[in-house]
Amino acid sequence: MSLQSFVTVALRVLAIYAGMVQLTYTLPFSVNVAQMSRSPAIIVPVGLTITVIACVSAWVLWLLAAPMARIATRQLSQEVSMISLSLADGYSVAFLGIGLLYIGSAADRAICAAYQYLKIAATTSGPLMEQIEFQHVFNAFVPLAFGILMLVKGRSWAVKLAKKHLDAEQQKPTVM
Repeated sequence: MSLQSFVTVALRVLAIYAGMVQLTYTLPFSVNVAQMSRSPAIIVPVGLTITVIACVSAWVLWLLAAPMARIATRQLSQEVSMISLSLADGYSVAFLGIGLLYIGSAADRAICAAYQYLKIAATTSGPLMEQIEFQHVFNAFVPLAFGILMLVKGRSWAVKLAKKHLDAEQQKPTVM
C-alpha cells in the first residue's frame, strides 16, 4: 500500500465517522427539539438543513479523498511503505475497526434501552410509542446496527472499494 493510498483510506474513514456522527446525533436532536418547540415549522427545516449539509459534507469528503491524498503526498516519495498491506487489507482493517468501535460504544446503550423498553411494555397498558423517545431509540440502536453492518460486510466492501480505487488509478493518464 502506497502512502497516497493510506492517506485516502484514512480520509474515507474520517468521512464515514463524520457522517455517522451527524446521523446519530444531529438528526435525533433536531427531531427532539421540533417536538418540544412551540414553532416546529421553523425549527424542523433548519435542523434538517443542518443535518443534510453535514451529511453532504461527509459525502464530499469521501469523494474528494483520493485527490486530497494526492495533493497531500505529492512532495513525498510514493515508495514509502509503512506496512505491507494491500489496499483491500487497508480498507478492511479500517472498516472492521470502525465496526468494533461502534459496537463497543453502543452495545451498552442498546442493552439498557432494550431492557427499559421491555420493562415499559410489561408494566404499561397504554400505547407504548407515547412512552418511548425517538432520540433515545435512535442513539441506542443505529450505531450498534451500523457497527454490526461494518463488521459483517466490511471485507466485501473493502475488496470492492480497492478494486474501484485501483481501476481509477490505472485509467489516469500518465504525465511525462
